[in-house]
Amino acid sequence: MKREHQAGLILLVEDNRSLSEVVGEYFENKGFGVDYAGDGMDGYRLAVQNSYDVIILDLNLPRMDGLQVCRLMHRHF
Repeated sequence: MKREHQAGLILLVEDNRSLSEVVGEYFENKGFGVDYAGDGMDGYRLAVQNSYDVIILDLNLPRMDGLQVCRLMHRHF
């Protein structure tokens, strides 16, 4: 699906693979584009490299927890 036809672009940062698949599939079926990250470091990297309409961020993540990611994003933006 091309960006201009998407309802929006979501970053989903979740280390539970089965949960991220269910949530991501739900939003994709609603017309959203979804990027995935399985840990806080990758989530932060994607967040600063791309423009997202929404970021869904788990708190308990490997490598960097969700609160740290939030703090860094707040400083960056």
